Amino acid sequence: MVYLKQYRGGREHYAIGSNPEAARLAGIRVDRRVMMGFLLSGAIAGLAGVLWLARFGTVDASTAKGIELQVVAAAVVGSVAITGGVGTVAGATLGALVLGVINIALVVLRVSPSGSRRFRAR
Repeated sequence: MVYLKQYRGGREHYAIGSNPEAARLAGIRVDRRVMMGFLLSGAIAGLAGVLWLARFGTVDASTAKGIELQVVAAAVVGSVAITGGVGTVAGATLGALVLGVINIALVVLRVSPSGSRRFRAR
């Protein structure tokens, strides 16, 4: 989070996310910076997989299958723009926490996931 706001590389990532062509005209090596972003993201994902293996002793490739929409919703609730260039890690984390609390509250309140009503019309 500090990296994205205080260091040159982080600000360059924000610039590329906002407008890649303007970032290129400003002298930022866009292709190299994007490649480094994907490289770092892949390394963090690999570390997460190693930590998962250390914790649970097994890895299944379909463990988190189907939660893509929840991740995007958490990012949007946390004020991260889908188009890029806007948002913070703290905002995305807060969005995930808010959606998690709402999900737990719905279970506690016994809201039906199917949307059916408790009472029938007479």
